Amino acid sequence: MNRDAAYCKGRSGFRPGREKTLKDSCRKLHGHAPFFFSLILLIFLFLPAHAPANTDAADQPTTRVANQVCPDLFITAEDLQKKLERKSPITLVDIRSREEFDQARIPGSLNIPLHFIRTKAFLKSSRIVIVTEGYQYARLEPECKRLEQQGFMASILFGGLNTWKQANLPMEGEAWAHKAFDLIGPEEFHPEKGCDLWVVLDATSDSALEPILPSAVRCDGKSAFTSSRVKKTMKEKGEAGPFLVLIVNDDGRDLTGISRAASKAGLRNVFYLQGGARAYRQHLQNIALSKEPREKRVQKIEKCPTCGGQS
Repeated sequence: MNRDAAYCKGRSGFRPGREKTLKDSCRKLHGHAPFFFSLILLIFLFLPAHAPANTDAADQPTTRVANQVCPDLFITAEDLQKKLERKSPITLVDIRSREEFDQARIPGSLNIPLHFIRTKAFLKSSRIVIVTEGYQYARLEPECKRLEQQGFMASILFGGLNTWKQANLPMEGEAWAHKAFDLIGPEEFHPEKGCDLWVVLDATSDSALEPILPSAVRCDGKSAFTSSRVKKTMKEKGEAGPFLVLIVNDDGRDLTGISRAASKAGLRNVFYLQGGARAYRQHLQNIALSKEPREKRVQKIEKCPTCGGQS
């Protein structure tokens, strides 16, 4: 045994016979080097796609906030009518049900469900304007953006058929069907409530809307829609672009007087909540109940109050 081998044996238990074994192991590892190199490369390529660079950002929701509606997607009723008169290449696509379309529509419009538009390649040859009752923007905006990505040129008629009717522009169909365009149900408005296109006016008798829609502007007395508070809100909102007005009373009844007062005050693009604050409160209660466990949602009745039988 040479001196170097004796030194190694004394320091670390190394034996000359193990030198060959280590060399053989190194040769084996060297033979697998391409495999290990490829594995490491794959790991580095894979990690950026799955490991977030910022954990704080990863915790944030990625869904679009409802109040960030893009104004460039809209076209007003007046501007649309001017383009139609100039024979601009525009196709009106009414996405309501066939029954609703047959009852009332803009002349020359097509009735195509929203999810079928992307299958109609001929619509790519002109700008399409999507026509609705006048709301559903939380659903329409992302769909318009998807259509743009697929080669369509899509816009939304601002205020829909309601503002078209209020501007006294041409319509076809039954006259009685036009009267319902300015009504919106609680289930339709709820997804829209955070959208910055809306100004909600509280016309209830006892500020019943405040607990359930805190952003609503209170309207009091005979001059409710001409008060300084309402005028200031309308002015500030108008500076940002066109907007929609929702008037809510107690129960959605007796809207004739309210409608007359709103028209006299010069309010435009006005909608009324069906069932008023009472119906909206009930809708919120139904939503809360639907999130409860089944045993809380289902009430067991021991005896039928009518026939006395077991339930």
